[in-house]
Amino acid sequence: MKTSRRRLLALVTVALGVLTAVSAAAGQGRAPVELAMISPLTGPLSFVGQDNRAGVLAAVNEINRQGGIKGRRIQLTVFDDASNPTQGVVHMQRIASEAKYAGVIGSGFSSVGLAVAPIVAASKIPYISMASSAAQVTPAKPYYFMTTATSRLFAYSMAAQLRKAGVKRIALMNDAGGFGQEGLRNVKELARRYGFEIVEEIIFPFTSTSFTAELTRVKNSNAQVL
Repeated sequence: MKTSRRRLLALVTVALGVLTAVSAAAGQGRAPVELAMISPLTGPLSFVGQDNRAGVLAAVNEINRQGGIKGRRIQLTVFDDASNPTQGVVHMQRIASEAKYAGVIGSGFSSVGLAVAPIVAASKIPYISMASSAAQVTPAKPYYFMTTATSRLFAYSMAAQLRKAGVKRIALMNDAGGFGQEGLRNVKELARRYGFEIVEEIIFPFTSTSFTAELTRVKNSNAQVL
């Protein structure tokens, strides 16, 4: 889930271009282009959210250094979803109600992205997600976009490598969140297709910090790959 700074900067620069293009007709004055960002700055996914924020701020600073968007600077407001879908919904509702934002750079937490999708559709505010759950854009939504590869693509890539390596027995260990459960479904589908035997399957709470018991189960399962 963690993206390199360089790749993230490139993705965010493209995302900001899309958002500001959508709002270009909103006014020709020198008022700033208001953008919102929802990100897990605290909680279990803070390592993702803080990196994402750093990438977005780098892109905003670079665009503003070059004169902004047609002379209008970008003004970014960052909201911490605390790795919690409920908090993400609260922030998205506030963003929609204030009606001043040209668009939203979305959370790197798939469960937040899935939770705010109905508000995005109702408010018609462009939302560009940094999370990987394909369910965010399946079916396609006119105001909802993604910058990352989907969890399904990740699963196919892993399965292809495992098949090439001759792996037969696999253990699955997924969190209970949207990304983890979507990934679990994808891998199970590919296991049936490619003939992998699932010898252990573990689902853990998203807030777990110790995995000794779970990894002991994997060790004892005779799995070749986790």
